[in-house]
Amino acid sequence: MLILQDMGPFVKLFNIDVPYETMIHARHFYRLTRYLEQNTNRLVLKRGGNHIALQRKDIEEVLDVSTSSTFRFLRESHEKHIIVNCRIRDIDKGFYINPLYALNGSGISVELYLLFDHDPKLEKELKDKDKRRINEYLAITGEK
Repeated sequence: MLILQDMGPFVKLFNIDVPYETMIHARHFYRLTRYLEQNTNRLVLKRGGNHIALQRKDIEEVLDVSTSSTFRFLRESHEKHIIVNCRIRDIDKGFYINPLYALNGSGISVELYLLFDHDPKLEKELKDKDKRRINEYLAITGEK
Protein backbone atom coordinates (compact mmCIF):
# COMPACT_ATOMS: atom_id res chain seq x y z
CA MET A 1 0.00 0.00 0.00
CA LEU A 2 1.39 3.41 -0.98
CA ILE A 3 0.92 6.29 1.40
CA LEU A 4 0.76 9.84 -0.08
CA GLN A 5 1.03 8.30 -3.53
CA ASP A 6 -0.10 11.48 -5.27
CA MET A 7 2.39 13.67 -3.40
CA GLY A 8 5.28 13.34 -5.85
CA PRO A 9 8.72 11.76 -5.59
CA PHE A 10 10.04 9.95 -2.56
CA VAL A 11 12.13 11.79 0.01
CA LYS A 12 14.68 10.01 2.17
CA LEU A 13 14.08 10.59 5.89
CA PHE A 14 17.22 9.85 7.87
CA ASN A 15 16.36 10.69 11.44
CA ILE A 16 12.88 9.76 12.54
CA ASP A 17 13.41 11.55 15.87
CA VAL A 18 13.47 15.11 14.55
CA PRO A 19 14.18 17.06 17.76
CA TYR A 20 11.08 19.22 18.03
CA GLU A 21 9.51 20.03 21.37
CA THR A 22 6.01 19.14 20.17
CA MET A 23 4.54 16.52 17.88
CA ILE A 24 2.71 19.29 16.05
CA HIS A 25 6.02 20.80 14.93
CA ALA A 26 7.28 17.35 13.93
CA ARG A 27 4.14 16.91 11.80
CA HIS A 28 4.75 20.31 10.22
CA PHE A 29 8.27 19.21 9.33
CA TYR A 30 7.11 15.97 7.72
CA ARG A 31 4.44 17.81 5.75
CA LEU A 32 7.05 20.23 4.39
CA THR A 33 9.31 17.40 3.19
CA ARG A 34 6.82 16.94 0.33
CA TYR A 35 8.02 20.29 -1.03
CA LEU A 36 11.75 19.52 -1.15
CA GLU A 37 13.40 20.42 -4.43
CA GLN A 38 15.54 17.61 -5.78
CA ASN A 39 19.29 17.96 -5.20
CA THR A 40 18.99 21.28 -3.30
CA ASN A 41 16.76 20.52 -0.30
CA ARG A 42 15.11 23.90 -0.82
CA LEU A 43 11.38 24.10 -0.10
CA VAL A 44 9.58 24.95 -3.35
CA LEU A 45 6.21 25.07 -5.04
CA LYS A 46 6.11 23.52 -8.48
CA ARG A 47 4.15 25.66 -10.92
CA GLY A 48 4.32 24.43 -14.47
CA GLY A 49 7.97 23.69 -15.12
CA ASN A 50 9.14 26.29 -12.58
CA HIS A 51 10.20 25.84 -9.00
CA ILE A 52 9.31 28.80 -6.81
CA ALA A 53 10.87 29.02 -3.36
CA LEU A 54 8.38 28.82 -0.53
CA GLN A 55 8.08 32.02 1.48
CA ARG A 56 6.93 32.22 5.07
CA LYS A 57 3.38 33.00 3.95
CA ASP A 58 3.40 29.93 1.65
CA ILE A 59 4.53 27.75 4.56
CA GLU A 60 1.68 29.15 6.63
CA GLU A 61 -0.78 28.16 3.89
CA VAL A 62 0.76 24.71 3.33
CA LEU A 63 0.61 23.94 7.04
CA ASP A 64 -2.82 25.58 7.40
CA VAL A 65 -1.83 27.34 10.62
CA SER A 66 -1.79 30.90 11.94
CA THR A 67 1.02 33.39 11.38
CA SER A 68 2.14 33.11 15.01
CA SER A 69 2.19 29.29 14.83
CA THR A 70 4.30 29.49 11.67
CA PHE A 71 6.76 31.87 13.36
CA ARG A 72 7.07 29.58 16.40
CA PHE A 73 7.66 26.55 14.17
CA LEU A 74 10.25 28.32 12.01
CA ARG A 75 12.01 29.80 15.05
CA GLU A 76 12.36 26.37 16.68
CA SER A 77 13.46 24.88 13.34
CA HIS A 78 16.16 27.52 12.98
CA GLU A 79 17.36 27.23 16.58
CA LYS A 80 17.71 23.45 16.23
CA HIS A 81 19.43 23.63 12.79
CA ILE A 82 16.57 21.78 11.08
CA ILE A 83 15.40 24.46 8.63
CA VAL A 84 17.20 27.68 7.68
CA ASN A 85 16.14 30.62 5.56
CA CYS A 86 19.08 31.85 3.51
CA ARG A 87 20.60 32.34 0.09
CA ILE A 88 22.92 30.13 -1.98
CA ARG A 89 24.91 31.57 -4.89
CA ASP A 90 23.09 34.92 -4.55
CA ILE A 91 20.07 33.53 -6.41
CA ASP A 92 18.57 30.53 -4.62
CA LYS A 93 17.01 32.27 -1.61
CA GLY A 94 14.63 30.20 0.42
CA PHE A 95 14.07 27.74 3.22
CA TYR A 96 16.39 24.71 3.25
CA ILE A 97 16.05 21.50 5.26
CA ASN A 98 19.08 20.02 6.98
CA PRO A 99 20.06 16.85 5.05
CA LEU A 100 20.64 15.13 8.38
CA TYR A 101 16.85 14.80 8.67
CA ALA A 102 15.58 14.62 5.08
CA LEU A 103 17.12 14.61 1.62
CA ASN A 104 15.64 14.74 -1.84
CA GLY A 105 18.53 13.69 -4.04
CA SER A 106 21.49 11.39 -4.20
CA GLY A 107 23.85 13.36 -1.99
CA ILE A 108 24.72 16.56 -0.17
CA SER A 109 26.14 19.44 -2.20
CA VAL A 110 28.92 21.55 -0.73
CA GLU A 111 26.56 24.54 -0.71
CA LEU A 112 23.98 22.61 1.29
CA TYR A 113 26.66 21.41 3.69
CA LEU A 114 27.85 25.00 4.24
CA LEU A 115 24.33 26.07 5.22
CA PHE A 116 24.40 23.61 8.11
CA ASP A 117 28.14 23.31 8.86
CA HIS A 118 27.54 24.82 12.30
CA ASP A 119 25.47 21.73 13.20
CA PRO A 120 27.74 19.33 15.10
CA LYS A 121 25.33 16.43 14.46
CA LEU A 122 25.73 16.80 10.68
CA GLU A 123 29.49 17.03 10.98
CA LYS A 124 29.53 13.85 13.05
CA GLU A 125 27.44 11.93 10.49
CA LEU A 126 29.52 12.88 7.44
CA LYS A 127 31.89 10.22 6.18
CA ASP A 128 35.61 11.02 6.09
CA LYS A 129 35.56 10.73 2.30
CA ASP A 130 32.85 13.41 2.08
CA LYS A 131 34.72 15.68 4.51
CA ARG A 132 37.87 15.39 2.34
CA ARG A 133 35.90 16.27 -0.81
CA ILE A 134 34.34 19.29 0.87
CA ASN A 135 37.69 20.51 2.17
CA GLU A 136 39.30 20.03 -1.26
CA TYR A 137 36.50 22.01 -2.89
CA LEU A 138 36.80 24.80 -0.33
CA ALA A 139 40.58 24.93 -0.78
CA ILE A 140 40.19 25.26 -4.56
CA THR A 141 37.50 27.94 -4.40
CA GLY A 142 38.95 29.80 -1.42
CA GLU A 143 35.58 29.77 0.36
CA LYS A 144 34.67 29.50 4.01
